Amino acid sequence: MQSEEEKLNAIVGSALKAMVESGVDEKFIGAFAFAHRNKVAHILGIQTTAQQEQALRAQIAEELVQQVAKDLGQTLSATLAKISTHPKKIRKNIVINGSRTAVTVDEANYQSLVQTKGEEGALAALNDLASKTPKDVANRSGWINTQIQSLVALQDMTAQSTRH
Repeated sequence: MQSEEEKLNAIVGSALKAMVESGVDEKFIGAFAFAHRNKVAHILGIQTTAQQEQALRAQIAEELVQQVAKDLGQTLSATLAKISTHPKKIRKNIVINGSRTAVTVDEANYQSLVQTKGEEGALAALNDLASKTPKDVANRSGWINTQIQSLVALQDMTAQSTRH
């Protein structure tokens, strides 16, 4: 019993033999042999080795694209999560002992301070905190930011106790 591949070769071979015997141009025979084999295989429902390899390559490429997209999506999600967990910072110019400088504080903390004291009061509080920063503190902005949180929390507690 002949395999499907052998049947395909016999059909295409017979067509080529008939073309050669009838004196058809070599270029046409070559083009026919290349294209007609796949057409006959398709008609017969036979997958040739080349078609199987092409299908396998397409499947591998698709799976690779999906995996890369998945990995990229996870990396992007992790990066976006990391970015969104860092609070937005703002720089504020202040004066310490007559010298102008800037501190970087969390925007949300500063806005809370502005809500309780107003813009001028918040800047005055920043200047006051900056002038009280201990000399041995390595990160003045970080220390001020912590003090702002404490100050706002204290004012919230004071406001709540006066309402009762």
